[in-house]
Amino acid sequence: MSESVEHPRKANIHDVARRAESSPATVSRVLSGSSYPVSEAMRRRIVEAAAELNYTANAIGRMLKTNDTHEIGVIVPTIANPFYAQIVVGIEKEAKERGYGMLLCNTLRDATDEDRYVETLFGKQVMGIALSSVAVDHARLRALQRKGLKVVFIDQEPSDANSGKVGLDFIRGGMLAAAHLLSNGHRSCAYFTAPLDKRSRVEVLEGFRLEHALRGRSLDPRHVLVDEREEESEESVYEFECGRRLARRFLALTGRPTAVLAANDMIAIGAMQEFAARGVSVPDDVSVVGYDNIMLASLVRPGLTTVDPRSNEIGRLACRALVDMMEGETPEIRHVKVEPVLVERGSVKRPRA
Repeated sequence: MSESVEHPRKANIHDVARRAESSPATVSRVLSGSSYPVSEAMRRRIVEAAAELNYTANAIGRMLKTNDTHEIGVIVPTIANPFYAQIVVGIEKEAKERGYGMLLCNTLRDATDEDRYVETLFGKQVMGIALSSVAVDHARLRALQRKGLKVVFIDQEPSDANSGKVGLDFIRGGMLAAAHLLSNGHRSCAYFTAPLDKRSRVEVLEGFRLEHALRGRSLDPRHVLVDEREEESEESVYEFECGRRLARRFLALTGRPTAVLAANDMIAIGAMQEFAARGVSVPDDVSVVGYDNIMLASLVRPGLTTVDPRSNEIGRLACRALVDMMEGETPEIRHVKVEPVLVERGSVKRPRA
């Protein structure tokens, strides 16, 4: 190992990784005491590099000063929707690799509960939260950020300039879905959505309309079917029931479209079940595209064609940025938007002549 050199600034985890010829994730595992398997030779190189750069002392000093619990908080609207579960899995995998535990809170789409969970996590000395928010007012969150809480938003606008954000390109996703349906000969399409009070739902619709316009077509406003209410219960999954209700409205349309894009996979699957119950075949009578690429999309029959926002990667990136912020590093990413891809399965075919 080379001799220690004068360092013009406080060493960070990336400096140690370069010196030890390792990755920041492996450095974090070793210096946090994680049980994740690392070779003895690599462990020795990291410890020596940290000592040479005086990084270990800095890290320990930060922990003593903040009484850091070495845990991160994660707050999501509903774990019943597999989309959020997949994000959480990505967060947890990255957190383990960085030597952190995770505390998960499920708000059931209640902004009051969201505020309460933020307060509770901060009270437990959790200094970093990955948040998929349903709240409109983040005043309390901003107050806690001024006290040192680090926050990375998952697809909401940051509450201040110091927050991180991992966004989803919903406009691009809506365009991908429209392009696929129009390329398969569908001249009339519908959009199924929960209330348009979430940016994600509005932007998917915006992208869907935009791709229609780029191809010289238009989306009939009568074919944008919006559910009237949004609520969670212990007895059912809201989006699934939403899909069934919207399917019934769709089947009552005069001259109904030949294809549907749903704002998420659970709405799409609920609609597919309602179609089947009423003797309407997918894809022979109506083609269906979902959004999220949850595991169920590949298990239903026919398999659901869907837009994959790459939720696991979203979780990993959110956690990576959050831990960097908590450890006093400059995040490799602070604001990033993840590009979606279309996954083709059996729920789309050309309409009957």
